[in-house]
Amino acid sequence: MSEIFKKSPWNIHILVVGMGEIGRPIFEIIEENSEYTVYGEDLDISKCSPNLSKIPDEIDIMHICIPCKDMVSFIKTVSICYKKYTPKLLIINSTVPPRTTHFIADVLQEYKPNNKPDCLIAHSPMFGTHYNDEEMKDQFIYYPHIIGGINQQSSQVTDDYFKELEFTTMIVSSPLESEIMKIMETTYAGWMITFFNEFHRMAMYYDAEFPEIVGALAKTYEPRREKPIWFPSVIEGHCIMQNIDLLLQPNVYNAGFLELIKASNDLRKEEILDEKIKEDIEKIKIIKDEMNHDKS
Repeated sequence: MSEIFKKSPWNIHILVVGMGEIGRPIFEIIEENSEYTVYGEDLDISKCSPNLSKIPDEIDIMHICIPCKDMVSFIKTVSICYKKYTPKLLIINSTVPPRTTHFIADVLQEYKPNNKPDCLIAHSPMFGTHYNDEEMKDQFIYYPHIIGGINQQSSQVTDDYFKELEFTTMIVSSPLESEIMKIMETTYAGWMITFFNEFHRMAMYYDAEFPEIVGALAKTYEPRREKPIWFPSVIEGHCIMQNIDLLLQPNVYNAGFLELIKASNDLRKEEILDEKIKEDIEKIKIIKDEMNHDKS
């Protein structure tokens, strides 16, 4: 661990704020794979760690794992948490709009206690499919952890800490790169589902069998596997559409294709009541799964 902490590893105190689908797996990874003392805090008291009542007034590392519904309220919540525990290292694992981490750094600079060094701040989004905690833990170990620190020291200390947890890491230039990359990753999935939805509609317009078309595509892509197969369904879950809404907030970034994804998804919610469409989707899911299985 970095010299900034000046403690033996087992005396490092870590707080995970938000014990949901991101925070809970992070908490468990730290608890199971290190000698650090880790606490978990959540608005839902039943999700808090049993040792939370023993948390010290100041902690060393704070993970922010709460959902960001809008930038202003998110920054306010993070600021409150910082003032309460004054961590040395603040890691934002939440998906946030571009520039959020820099704005947080500016706000926290005003709160800095006397005779204390600046808080190190980094954005490091998490990747994984939300099946269950165990699946997420495996994926957090599998996927690289992208680190965007507000300065070089923030990135390096976060990198050192993650490597002690046996995470694979990659440092990018700043939080901007990690913030945009995370939203790009989820929006890419939304765009591909929308692409398949639109061509499904075209096939139905001409009375063509879309599963056969996708099956032919899968065979064509098989030699080089350069293009993924998706399926034409409703975009569900709480990542893709919510992250698009983060971009569509005032003064963030509004691109026409984002509105197209939303409109197409709203239309698919009505179309999926059609049994033929449901049947097509299930057939294409099988094609997609078979392609992924062959790849593995």
